Amino acid sequence: MPRAFYAFDFDGVIADSLPIALEEYRRLISSDFQQLPLPESSEDLTKLFPGPLRTSLRRFGLNEQESKSFFDKHSAAMRERSAEVGIFSDVAELILRLPVDSFAIVTSAYGDAVRRIFADKARSALAENVQIVGRERSLPKDKKFKELAEVNKVELSRMIKIGDMASDILYARSAAVGVWAVGWGYHPISYLAVFDPDECFPSQHELCAKIEGWQI
Repeated sequence: MPRAFYAFDFDGVIADSLPIALEEYRRLISSDFQQLPLPESSEDLTKLFPGPLRTSLRRFGLNEQESKSFFDKHSAAMRERSAEVGIFSDVAELILRLPVDSFAIVTSAYGDAVRRIFADKARSALAENVQIVGRERSLPKDKKFKELAEVNKVELSRMIKIGDMASDILYARSAAVGVWAVGWGYHPISYLAVFDPDECFPSQHELCAKIEGWQI
């Protein structure tokens, strides 16, 4: 069987950033976007972001430019607080055992912040070799998958997106990429299951066991 190519999301899959993200969502909404509901939990994020991120906020009255401004400001705040962000150690350690040409991190976060967090918290020089496709590419995730496939000379049918939000599933489907959902991130696994991902993993252990069985 051809080897899979894994496209890991960062926040909520590798990075334990939800508490800080919720703080910054609330701060931003209270100051600049008061028409949006204040999220207190991952369950609340299913109401704020029930589908594709780039269009989710329009039903609250935000136009395209305002929605972009919201995400730009939130990403910038998360970048500033990157030193506070932890990582999920089981997944991070698994990634560092994978062949470097078998995966990438595909994320809406800034690539420099991702690399800084990963290298610092994983405490491994190998983290510097990880391929990251971040926010600075200014592309929706479905197009990032296609670009990643071209660069790495892999078929989209071999790619598996590993994500923690409904938007990850929807973007993967639109690019004809396989998708696995994890249950320790920004959306509850019960909500993600409604979108019919190829597989659901409630725990890091289950995801790592699956990938190790296939790859390592």
